[in-house]
Amino acid sequence: MTAKTRAMGLASAYHRRLSGLSVDTAAACAHMQPEELAAIEAGTVAPSSDVLSSLAEVYRTSVTELLARSGWIADRSRPTPWRW
Repeated sequence: MTAKTRAMGLASAYHRRLSGLSVDTAAACAHMQPEELAAIEAGTVAPSSDVLSSLAEVYRTSVTELLARSGWIADRSRPTPWRW
């Protein structure tokens, strides 16, 4: 699991929760199995561009917003060097 994959999973989960959808409902709307969406949200599987597009449509956002949110999460998960 890479930090980028994990960040994308967290971004996906964040937008799903903002939409008020359960994993089962969001997966069904995106024509996926709930296990597939759960794996993406856990960061164990990287979503394809088609999956990102479907999820963005279901969550009523854009792929750009999903990627921006994942970039924001990834930036904040990096360790910060000590500054004196």
